[in-house]
Amino acid sequence: GQHIDIQPSQGHHCIAVGAMSSPGPPPTAWQQNGFTPAKAIGTIPARSPRRTEPSADPDTAAEAWKHVSRIAGSTHRHDLHDLLQNSPSDSQYSVPQAGWPAVLRPLTQLAELPAQVLERYSAVQTVCFCGVFPQIRRAWASVDNTLFLWRLDRWNDVPVSYSEEQQAICAVQLVAPMPGMFATALRHLLVVCTTTEIVLLGVATSAGPAGSGDPLQELTLQPLEDYSAPSDNVIMTCVAGTAGGRIFMGGADGRLYELKYGGGRGGKCRKVCHTGGLWEYLPSFLQRASSPIVEVLVDDARCILYARTAASEIVMFDLGPTGKDGPTRKAECSDISKSAASCTGRDVFSGRSPADLKGAAIAHMSVIPPQQSQRLQLLVVTVDGRRLYFSTFPPSFGPPPAGRRPSQLQAEIARRALPQPGATPQGRVGLQPQPQSRGLEVAAACYHRDALLIAEAAGGQGRTRVLAAARDLTAPPLGTATGAAGSAAGVLRESVTELGIAIPGETCAIRVLDTPSPLAGAADFALQDELHTQLYLPAPRYVLVSTSGTLQLERRRAVDVLWAVLEERSPARLATFFALYTPPEAACMCYQLAAAPLAAVPAAVQQAARAALEDPHLAGVPETHQSSPAAAQLQPKPGGFDMGAAVPVAEPQWSGAHVGLALYLLRLLAPLGDRPLAQPQDPRKPDGMLAASLPAAALEEVEERLRLLAAFLGDTLSRARTRADSGRGWGGLFDSRGGGARAGGVTPSPAKRPRVQDSVRQELQRTTAIAGLAERAAEAAFLVRLLCSHHLGRIAARLPPDARQVLKRVTLRELAAGPEGEGLAAQLISVLITDHLAAPGSVADDLSSQLQGGAPAFFKADDRTFYKAASLLRRAEGAPNGGEAAGLAGQALQLMARAPAAVDLQVVVPQLALLGAWDGVV
Repeated sequence: GQHIDIQPSQGHHCIAVGAMSSPGPPPTAWQQNGFTPAKAIGTIPARSPRRTEPSADPDTAAEAWKHVSRIAGSTHRHDLHDLLQNSPSDSQYSVPQAGWPAVLRPLTQLAELPAQVLERYSAVQTVCFCGVFPQIRRAWASVDNTLFLWRLDRWNDVPVSYSEEQQAICAVQLVAPMPGMFATALRHLLVVCTTTEIVLLGVATSAGPAGSGDPLQELTLQPLEDYSAPSDNVIMTCVAGTAGGRIFMGGADGRLYELKYGGGRGGKCRKVCHTGGLWEYLPSFLQRASSPIVEVLVDDARCILYARTAASEIVMFDLGPTGKDGPTRKAECSDISKSAASCTGRDVFSGRSPADLKGAAIAHMSVIPPQQSQRLQLLVVTVDGRRLYFSTFPPSFGPPPAGRRPSQLQAEIARRALPQPGATPQGRVGLQPQPQSRGLEVAAACYHRDALLIAEAAGGQGRTRVLAAARDLTAPPLGTATGAAGSAAGVLRESVTELGIAIPGETCAIRVLDTPSPLAGAADFALQDELHTQLYLPAPRYVLVSTSGTLQLERRRAVDVLWAVLEERSPARLATFFALYTPPEAACMCYQLAAAPLAAVPAAVQQAARAALEDPHLAGVPETHQSSPAAAQLQPKPGGFDMGAAVPVAEPQWSGAHVGLALYLLRLLAPLGDRPLAQPQDPRKPDGMLAASLPAAALEEVEERLRLLAAFLGDTLSRARTRADSGRGWGGLFDSRGGGARAGGVTPSPAKRPRVQDSVRQELQRTTAIAGLAERAAEAAFLVRLLCSHHLGRIAARLPPDARQVLKRVTLRELAAGPEGEGLAAQLISVLITDHLAAPGSVADDLSSQLQGGAPAFFKADDRTFYKAASLLRRAEGAPNGGEAAGLAGQALQLMARAPAAVDLQVVVPQLALLGAWDGVV
């Protein structure tokens, strides 16, 4: 039998219905890859609250997107190097206003060390260390020959212990294993270095026998037979692992070692020295004394390794383009003072007393990720709190060319130490340097997402202060060097805050606690500030380990500060927040809170955010201004001839709430909006099998937020239309009951009211279109999610070649509001349902129900009727007798009569003729 294409007319979906034949087996590529049949995948529910605004049609959605892009403006991406270069030295720091919500706050009380650890510590004989492994949510401490690990977020947790026979433990690190080397249950390896050997332990985590949702509930240390190597009388002082499973160690003899494991020459585990050279062959009296390596740092993104010695020397090694080559020594920094002088033009450490010379020593090193800078690769923090930013490539005016390997270690920028937060009036910009007697002494530090946390040495009082420096994204005060050109050029002005409590004991380590986020892996947040990334990255959390216990901290983002301000219910403080961040940015954060799931944000905070958006004192009102004041004077004289003088065009100035809405929608779609829906499964075969490029979890998250935004806008628009119809304008602008808003602080005059009312109506129309765009984008996300659950690559293989090319370049945003989105969606849905028309049961009907419920803009009621009729025709083809076939064809005809616009008679008539349904042909 031949195949006849039944295509719904008027832009509806096309479907291939086999005439008198059954569908053939899937292509060989599908069978080889073991794809799951679509009918075996569970139903995909539409995450949709009550819809209050209909989805926009393609043309309206495209126009709404142009409007959003136009008023939101382009996203400014500044390299950290440029921000530092443009920062005036007299306005690098600021401090929060007095009484402002704490930016750095503790999430828990200080959890004391377990009793077993304290008991062993009281009888310590040789050495003890402590730290934290955030990957498995454990703190650790080693006392002599025993290692303890316990949950850092649980009180009275019983530690898991591991003991060596007699050798003292001198270094411990948690690393990733080589892919495929061990069982999948062993997701981490624990490297334990003693004075005589190096041991590998397998680390397995599970939810425990109770079946809790915490995958880190239970921890098991599994000894690995024969995975150990002698230290050869070298004490290993530090360990670091790469993402690919390599293990590097720094020795007290100043050499860099690697632990090779996994078989091959030398057994399952062996130690390899990567440094030394000819010096070790010279007599001892000619050998150069080497300083112990105290820190090894790996940059996995650039495949670079840094080794820091106790003498504050830094050596850079190149691991090759793939990170699998042997370490090649490329450059070193032997004098941090000279490096600082080379980029500042003066010796910043000169003139200090001998007691303070240790301020030039290095206290911390951190990799600067490529998402923050393409020109800077390493951050160094000295003991006195100064920062040096290093580059590993020769100077250039842009990022290094692709494929170039690091060749130098040059200090590019030096930044002075953090000021004392309480030493100057709150909120003042351009703090003066502190006296040297009150200078910092850094004991531990952590750099993450443009923010630096510093823990001071405990000193004589035995208590540690914690400081945080993060980019200040508020509008800079006018009259300052930062305020003059800060917004245009981009400068790094940091807000310095202090933890409100002093931590007893000496701080040993500060680490970041990774909080999973569905959009974190899908988002492209390269060179973006926190105002953009806070929509899809949670507030950063840290864990601090001291000699007294562990403490979890959180650094609030701007939206978290707004949350705290809304909870305080202080109108004055809320107005200050809008003034500091500008009404559009503050309104964008209000939308983030008001349109959030109720489980994520309390109802009281959501209600306060909604009230702030409708308050014209805060969010402003739309106004119409003449595009050219001079043009208004070019009016023709009475009786004169008009030569086409310029006519003034009314250009609305949108309110801060409306611009904030555009910012929120633009940033919400940014993680997925510009990524193609599909990409080649094998990059080496661009015309081969396609695979989905958008993660399902990220699509679900974006869909939920878009639907919540559309529902919130629908409710807001309903109230706004009621106010506008009653003459009270937007947000009570003309509320005669008193307390109404005033445009610019002055009640609009009777002559101005019609113009302002017209601006309000225009903003309502634009907001209605944006609500429809948000709903349509949510439906597009649902459609893609449904297609991915039925294997998008298999569906794409059934598309025509030109449609497959469109699928490889169309993004989620273009699917919702692009010229090719409607046609591509129709073809994808057609293939999806066609594959299931002959399936047993009601799979096709279930798919139709899901599509109509989750994406009605792409799958209308007539489409569902047509596909149901097509399913009946397919069943009629395989009917055992003519009577049953005629009955099924008759039912199909009745359904087609209910959706005539979806039927193409030129295709359906031959189909009916083959079935002998001549009455249907007539």
